[in-house]
Amino acid sequence: MKCPICESTKLISLYKVSDLPLFQNKVYNSPEEAIKQKEVDISLCQCNECGFVFNELFNNEEMDYDVNYQNEQNYSSYFVEHLNSVADYLIENGFQEKNVIEIGCGKGYFTELLEEKGFKNIYGFDPAYEGENPNIIKDYFGEKYKSLNADLIILRHVLEHIENPYLFLKQVQRSTSGCAKILIEVPSFEWIVENKAFWDIFHEHCNYFDKEFMSSFFSNAETKDVFNSQYFLTLASLNEIKKPSSNKKYSENLFAISLNKFNNFLINHLPLAIWGGSSKGVTLLNIFDKDKKIIDCCIDINPKKQNKFTATTGHEVISPERFFSNYSNTSASKYNIIVANQNYFSEIVNQYGGSGVNFHSLEKLLIG
Repeated sequence: MKCPICESTKLISLYKVSDLPLFQNKVYNSPEEAIKQKEVDISLCQCNECGFVFNELFNNEEMDYDVNYQNEQNYSSYFVEHLNSVADYLIENGFQEKNVIEIGCGKGYFTELLEEKGFKNIYGFDPAYEGENPNIIKDYFGEKYKSLNADLIILRHVLEHIENPYLFLKQVQRSTSGCAKILIEVPSFEWIVENKAFWDIFHEHCNYFDKEFMSSFFSNAETKDVFNSQYFLTLASLNEIKKPSSNKKYSENLFAISLNKFNNFLINHLPLAIWGGSSKGVTLLNIFDKDKKIIDCCIDINPKKQNKFTATTGHEVISPERFFSNYSNTSASKYNIIVANQNYFSEIVNQYGGSGVNFHSLEKLLIG
């Protein structure tokens, strides 16, 4: 295997995990359908030459983001606050009156949020878009749309899905005027490592970025931590793209201790449920409870996930109301709920903390 960016064969193994679902964020109508879904292995490595961190076993040909794919987080007020803060950052940088294009806009929530905030010339692009907004184009952005004269390209949670991010950015550059800016938002690999967050490594993300490596794509770049440092923003000029390279190196066997620590917690804290039916929660279910003997169910506030089943394990995803009606009062022992995303912990406890269950923050279980 060669590094996708510099083609070096000098790779350092960071983490391996087997039998994760091809898609963490797809849900299914029955447990039988869910457990039949394709499983894949992950081999996270770092290029010893340029520093790029990627999954060397990623298979892009099988990635089909169909109607079963549900990754919207906009049902959380905390996440909506985050989106508003990113929008305000764009306003502070003078983009409100500019021509703005969001690539990979998904359901269009952020594009429409910018419209609500007074962005008059904004277009979203996503071939899987399901809505009716005339400013969101159901297509891939490319050179045929160069006439839109973008002043700003937005890539929110897109680049971590792209096998060769350097070639992708060069393609975006060719599809815009020479003076366009780009705003990139990605998960922070620094945060993942510091928080021992093995649950944030999965097949949908084929590569992982820290601020040093991301900045090295450009001659000059401004970075900003957001979403309680789980994500970061990079603002740069597309005409300053260059081959990236970083000297920062990560240790082998990144998550061995945290995996063992979390497994010990599970077996000593029954009965259990996971709060979060997206990437983090589904990864935990697949690593620790493939046969559904430890974790009873998965709780999620997204109605499009509720009464569905998680990929390859078949755990049911239920609403908070259903959990507290049907589960928490039927156990002889007090239920333990692991909140898969620390950022939502306070929001959840403030709303449901008086319900007679024990809530546990995943990060605090591992780093104290």
